[in-house]
Amino acid sequence: MVEKGYATSTIDRNWNYLNQACQHALRERRIKTNPAANVLLPAVRPSKPRKSFTIEQAQRLLVEAIPADSRPAMWLTGLMCGLRPGELAGLRWCFVDLDSQSPSIDVAERALEVGDRYVGQTAPKTPRSRRRIGLHPLLVAALSRHREEQRLLGLFDPEGFVFCTRSGTPMTMSNLRRAFRQLCERAGLGSDWTTYELRHSFVSLVSDQLDDLVKVADLAGHVDTRTTEGYRHSVRPSLPHAIEAWDRLLDRGSTPATQADVG
Repeated sequence: MVEKGYATSTIDRNWNYLNQACQHALRERRIKTNPAANVLLPAVRPSKPRKSFTIEQAQRLLVEAIPADSRPAMWLTGLMCGLRPGELAGLRWCFVDLDSQSPSIDVAERALEVGDRYVGQTAPKTPRSRRRIGLHPLLVAALSRHREEQRLLGLFDPEGFVFCTRSGTPMTMSNLRRAFRQLCERAGLGSDWTTYELRHSFVSLVSDQLDDLVKVADLAGHVDTRTTEGYRHSVRPSLPHAIEAWDRLLDRGSTPATQADVG
């Protein structure tokens, strides 16, 4: 499994299952020794570092790359709602409200794959993952246009998938990753991006503007803000917070006399 590139956590889980099975067999006297007990597990391999789009990169995607793509509504939904790849692929029209005064998306299910093959819908990752996200007018317009295009192509189904293949099934995770890499390449951002980093970018960009991790955790469907903090990356070339803080302090403490002294 190490040679095939499996994650350390996956190897550990498989060893644990085998070890429990062998221990049971040992208790039942079906084997004389537990062969799993003497297996030396590999050292923990550091996880791949995630990253986020900067404000400049996000603007380049929004203004140049996404409008020119064949699936603009899908990428806008991923970036502006922070959906997990499975939530994005498994999104159905019955959970998308575009016509009310408060357009929104209900995250109530996700696509489930086994061996890179779609096998059905399943519950979100955690109970907190169930959430309702309000939609920006730009995204409402993109999804409305996407819905009309599906109707013209005969692909629209009120219970069907928002982003589907010609056969009406959701895009696989591998196709989603490949299409996203191509989008980033066309935007001049390189090819080492994953669809999960759309979610990291959402958390980073929104938290930069809201400066309230509790609200961002609710939007992302995280259990607590510690998880959200792990998704948060710097999106600016330099942090302006010290300048903003000193501006407020100096404005608050300034008087005509002190201003004259400074002059």
